[in-house]
Amino acid sequence: MGQRIHGARIESVIGEGSAARVYLARHEVLDRTYAVKVLSLPNAQKQDLVERFYREARVLSRISHPNIVGVVDCGRIVDGRPFLTMELLVGETLQVRIARGDVDVYATSRQILRGLAEAHRRGLVHRDLKPANVMLVEQEGREVAKLLDFGIARLVSASAGPHITSGEMVLGTPRYMAPEQAMNASAASARSDLYSFGILLYEMLSGRAPFEGGMIDVLDQQLNKLPPALTTTSGLEPLVYQLLEKRPEHRPSSALAVLASLERIVERTVDARISFEGPTVLEAPRDPCDVDEPLVGTEPTVVRSRPAAPFRDTEETSAAHDTDPDPFQPALMHRETSEQPMATFRALERDSNPALWMLLALVIAFGATLAGNAAHPRIGAAIADVAR
Repeated sequence: MGQRIHGARIESVIGEGSAARVYLARHEVLDRTYAVKVLSLPNAQKQDLVERFYREARVLSRISHPNIVGVVDCGRIVDGRPFLTMELLVGETLQVRIARGDVDVYATSRQILRGLAEAHRRGLVHRDLKPANVMLVEQEGREVAKLLDFGIARLVSASAGPHITSGEMVLGTPRYMAPEQAMNASAASARSDLYSFGILLYEMLSGRAPFEGGMIDVLDQQLNKLPPALTTTSGLEPLVYQLLEKRPEHRPSSALAVLASLERIVERTVDARISFEGPTVLEAPRDPCDVDEPLVGTEPTVVRSRPAAPFRDTEETSAAHDTDPDPFQPALMHRETSEQPMATFRALERDSNPALWMLLALVIAFGATLAGNAAHPRIGAAIADVAR
């Protein structure tokens, strides 16, 4: 306590793990607080852990992403132990939030996947994704999920150099570890992180992890047992089972692919909650004469339940159209009575039935007969003879 590390004075302990301790430090010139992670003394004697510690600092310092903790400095303190300085996150871990049963599953999952996608794009596999390594903090009026603790992360890029971790070492937390990672730590890949995310998502939905017990028992379940069926109704259950496939090649290919699936599920869930005002499902198609184009196929059609109004005189049609417009039906035009036969002709013109054409001819002939009789008896008689 009280030591100065590159201008920042150590003030208190804010966390401790098996490999390192995290302190609160205040920079005396900038007047800003940071989190300083210092490797424990026994681990500082192990060269592979020291190299892994520095590698975490180097990689995270090159990543600037809202869902990954930022690293601003690293080096050694006076006794030679390595340290790294990170942004100070004030909030709760996802582990605490799950225990309290207060998690926005969709929003939190989106942000975790975005952070994983960026890490994987940089060639970094986390290998220890779990609720304790996700911090939920308040930033600019909204909750932000941050991925923490890349201490056992593995670089998978071609230029990463020789692997530091021995294949016989079990690195990670068994409850969230992918089967291939449990068998061989160096076999961990981006899809291993997606398996861990699947367990994390399972726990966010149900309040418990799918596999529990002692380390050996949990590892055996990870390798050989299917997860218990989820009884939730979030719509995310099929995605969880896909993420928890035992074989990596059966899981989604990337965090971005999972994010896309999540977005589609959210869209379907939202659409299912939409209620339209007054629709009716008709099993049979409507009369082709009621619309401009005939309906194709026999699939049920969603239409408004109120039928189209018949033609009335000008005043009635105008009042009905002005007070109750119907966007699903053709607009009603104000027609004079003399235009009605023409409208009927245009409607029948679309139909090729010969019987209808014969009926139309008879109607026209009859109308002409009446008109002719009213105008001149001889012309009417002649037209009647032609009609007969």
